[in-house]
Amino acid sequence: MKIIEVVDESPLLWGALSIASERSGREFAVGRHSRSWMEFSAERALAADVVIVSAEFRDHVPILLKTRAVARLGTQVVVVANFPRSRLIHNLRQEGAAHVLAREASTITSLLDVLIDDTPASAWGSASSAASLLTDRELQIAALFASRASPTTQQIAELLGLSPATVRTHLKLARRRLQGLGFEVSSRSLLRATLLAEGYSVPEF
Repeated sequence: MKIIEVVDESPLLWGALSIASERSGREFAVGRHSRSWMEFSAERALAADVVIVSAEFRDHVPILLKTRAVARLGTQVVVVANFPRSRLIHNLRQEGAAHVLAREASTITSLLDVLIDDTPASAWGSASSAASLLTDRELQIAALFASRASPTTQQIAELLGLSPATVRTHLKLARRRLQGLGFEVSSRSLLRATLLAEGYSVPEF
């Protein structure tokens, strides 16, 4: 039996899956619901077969990095996004997401189909993916710096427990790698536009 964990600010998805599991007798059990990535990371027991995670958390870890982290553990990742643009879907699959689903009325039906499907997910990953070329810290810091909150390097350093110099170094390396792929990221607004247009971040509202 597959064990499912849900990482989502809202309990609705977890609740609907729990009811569906109990009523339909499907071959999966719904486990813990984490309302934040920090809660999930702190309490993770490594028991889940599938982790369903929301793409739109407003926190210090971009969805591509969340996907990368869970996939590294050998756990299947399913991402639910409000607006899953094609570039975002592509990059999430590159980072190890088995499925990327739109958050809509049919989401539960789509999830149930995914959860009872025993077909192994295709192997993904490419050295040509800009997100894959960035280290965990480079991707995290670039996404934070480019967010609409416009944090300073000092604020990012305090949030992540790093020195401002280390933050600046990671940001410089991230920009250099992106520029090497032909992206214009010399300013914060250009970096933000690139990360959004190329599917390395999700829209902020």
